[in-house]
Order: sequence, then structure tokens, then C-alpha cells
Amino acid sequence: MIWPFLPLLMATVPSGHRSLTVTVFYDENGNGILDPGERVRLPDVLVEAGGASGRTERGTGRVVLSDLAEGPREISVSAETLPPFFKAGPPVRIQEGDREVVIPVGLPIGTNRPNTYLAFGDSLTAGEGSRGGQGYRLKLESRLRHYLGDARVIADGVSGANTDRGIRRIREALSRARPAYTVVLLGTNDWDDAKNPGAGAEGTVANLRIIVRRIRAEGSIPFVATLPPPNVGFDWRAPRERDVWVSLVNQRLGALASEEGAGLVDLYGAFKGQADLPTLFADHLHPNDRGYDLIAETLFEAIVGRHSPPSAGSSPAPKRARGRLSGRGGVHARLGP
Repeated sequence: MIWPFLPLLMATVPSGHRSLTVTVFYDENGNGILDPGERVRLPDVLVEAGGASGRTERGTGRVVLSDLAEGPREISVSAETLPPFFKAGPPVRIQEGDREVVIPVGLPIGTNRPNTYLAFGDSLTAGEGSRGGQGYRLKLESRLRHYLGDARVIADGVSGANTDRGIRRIREALSRARPAYTVVLLGTNDWDDAKNPGAGAEGTVANLRIIVRRIRAEGSIPFVATLPPPNVGFDWRAPRERDVWVSLVNQRLGALASEEGAGLVDLYGAFKGQADLPTLFADHLHPNDRGYDLIAETLFEAIVGRHSPPSAGSSPAPKRARGRLSGRGGVHARLGP
């Protein structure tokens, strides 16, 4: 028998009020409609309407706004709570009687493939040192899929490559993958050519700037990773001077990311923040599975907008890189709280 409880159920929503279910989704083709193939839902996004607000849940991208007054009104998302580079559209107008609404958000990637991530680099991207040679690729892909609903990570790492070779390779890699995002983890091997550590650091960062600009020119969103520290003391290939050189490179990467509209991923800080650094390595330079898991987690946090504080040896990361379209069609970072 349900009828004795009807007054209690009816009292949960006052007369003249309603509950509204809101879904925030990635509108891949920009048509404003939730199409069957669009699987990405944005979690933890603040939705506001008529004094009512709430955050979307993981998996569904939904939030239920309760006690919302009847009648036409506007509903919007807080741009600051979207992942970096996602762009909120104008507020959506809802009418009296509406009980469900979808809100599209966009991503400025031109004609590139939605939900495709290119991992571009050297042996750290190729996965050397990990069991199975997968490195961080599948670990990152799994995290992104679980959080957003869809993701494909393509690893394009060449063992021994330096940033000079990266400049020669980047256009072909972008043309082949047509990625929405490009993660650059490159420069570790430049140490071998750094006769003067200071000058060598400047040359590495200058090369990375060229690579980032080429990524942007192809409409892909660049994320630049600081170089992980070497496993100092493992053997002659990992002297303390190498860690000093890595720090010099990393200290310049924060400015590069901010100036070029790229996201910054502080891998150096993530490694240095661990209690027992040598347990993350398979040799003098390459991470083991535990180290690659840390790389995947740090990349994931940067891509979806959850940053950890930087450590010594890294330039402070942008507080929150927020994508916007420039007059030239490029992607620039806007720093928020």
C-alpha cells in the first residue's frame, strides 16, 4: 500500500517547483545535439539555474537540481569547473514543464579526431623499462576512459630521439594520428649533446617551443611534460650533474607553456615527491611499471584539470589552463584560480 506515504513524497518538491535532470556532454560535431556516438560526459562540472546548483557525477555527467521554481529560466555551467581547454556555450533556455535538459560543451580541435591522444616522445613514451613495453599508454587510456567515457591513446615514441629529431618527426606524427591532444615528453636525450649545460637547456626548450607551435598549427591541443629526474647514482650515466641539467630545462618549461598556450604536466615534481625515488626506475633513466603508473596518473590529472603543487626543480605550473579560441584560430591558455 503506497497511498499513506503520498503526502510525504509530494512534500519533497514544493508546489510550483520541480526537479530538473541536467547532462553535460562533449558535443564532438558542434551541432548542439547529444548524438548516439557522443559518449563523453563531463564529471564534477558546476551547473547553475535559478539559484539552484549542483555538480555532475562521474560516468553519467548528470546532476539533479531539486526545488527549482517552475517557469522559463536559463541554465549554465561554470566554465572554471570544466577540464582545461573545454569551452562552455551560452546558457541554455529551459521552459516550464521541462524535466530533462542536455548542455553541450566544445573543444577547439578543428578537424582532428575527438578523444584521440597522441603521446609523442622518446623511449619514455615507447615504454622502455616496463613489462610488455606498454609504458604509460594503456594506463593513461584506462584512466581517461573511466573518467570521461571515451579515449584512445596512441604512443609515438622513438628510443634515443632528441628534440632535434622531434622537430623532424612531429608533422608526420600529427598527420597520421590527427589527435585532439598531443602530449610531448621529449628532451631527456638532449643531455648527451649538452656540452654546456645552461646553453644545452636553452636549446632543448627552444626546440620544444617549435614542436608546440607545430602542434597548435595543426589544431591539436598541446601538453608539455617536464622531464622526469634521472635515477642519480645508478651508474655513470646518471650523475648528479644530469639532474641539475634536467632542472634547468624544467624551470623554463612553465614559461613556454604559458606563452604558447600549452598545458604543463609536472612529471619532475611527481617523481621528486615520492619517498623512495629509486624504486620507480628500471635502470638509470627508464621507469619501471610503478614509475609509468605515476606518469599516467600525473598526465591524467593535468589533462582533466586536477593539478598537484610543483616541487623544486620545476617551474610552477599554470594554475589552471583554460582553453579559448584566439583570433588566429589557435589555442591559448587562460590562467584561472
